[in-house]
Amino acid sequence: MAYWICQVAGWGAYFVFQSAATAFGGNLAFGGTALVAAMALSGLVFSHLLRLWLKRSGWLALRPGAMVPRLLGAAAVMGALTSLVVWAEIVWIGGIPFAETSFRYYIFGVVNWSGLFALWLALYVGVKAYQRTRAAEAAARTAQLDTLKAQLNPHFLFNALNSIRALIAEDPARAQTAVTELSELLRHNLQTPAAHLVPLDRELEAVRHYLRLEQIRYEERLRVDEQIAAEALPARIPPMLLQTLVENAIKHGIARTPAGGVLGIHADLRNGRLRIVVTNPGALGNGSGIGLTNARKRLTLLSPGSSLTLAESPASSVTATVEIVQ
Repeated sequence: MAYWICQVAGWGAYFVFQSAATAFGGNLAFGGTALVAAMALSGLVFSHLLRLWLKRSGWLALRPGAMVPRLLGAAAVMGALTSLVVWAEIVWIGGIPFAETSFRYYIFGVVNWSGLFALWLALYVGVKAYQRTRAAEAAARTAQLDTLKAQLNPHFLFNALNSIRALIAEDPARAQTAVTELSELLRHNLQTPAAHLVPLDRELEAVRHYLRLEQIRYEERLRVDEQIAAEALPARIPPMLLQTLVENAIKHGIARTPAGGVLGIHADLRNGRLRIVVTNPGALGNGSGIGLTNARKRLTLLSPGSSLTLAESPASSVTATVEIVQ
């Protein structure tokens, strides 16, 4: 559709220009609106035929040194053919007797139309090169996101399966409940493309499944304080970002604190930026691990200008803060 819009707009502009030249210049060789319309239509048809040939020939995949001479030759051939048709249109539609025309009409037309088709080819090849570059960048970004997600999934599954394994022997009923929560988490993960942002409320639904799973394991040691502003719920975030922050808070905070503590999840929306704060008891370690490292990379890829920071407070707690541009 975009191609045809550009074609109609481009040759429509040619029609307007040639009509204006006819009106102000009085050149009988371009006389009459019908003749100018026929010339514009000829340009549209022959340029489309040129596009079909390019798609079949595979020239656009060649190196510039091999492609450019072929394109110039194609412009000259198409210019010669179009000029022949336009010469006939000048006689039949323009009403100029063939005896009053001369070969110079044809030669002038060849030069003129070859130049037009060379310009058309330059624009067409430029647009296609831009599209290929964007497609390659998108493919590379998607591949990187898929790699990061593939690294994250085993990390998440390892923690979840360890929780269930600990319950099987001591409480089969709770283990069964844990399996249900895990299945809901896996369904959410599998149905969410790595290269797309998701609403915060959808991520919260998955995180709540995860927290219920972990509360079976930690019992009263894991208490959750969730404060989510209503306006923040539709805001979009990278998939599994919030879950990664919560996993990190449990693994490096709750699990290492004998008495457990409160895991805080707060979110609000200010000045077009979503702010998510996850807090947990404990101290800030020397490294963030693969989970937060991948979370930062995915955040940068999916939402440029966003940030993820960790900070330790004097009250023996760690805060992970994410700000995401909306």
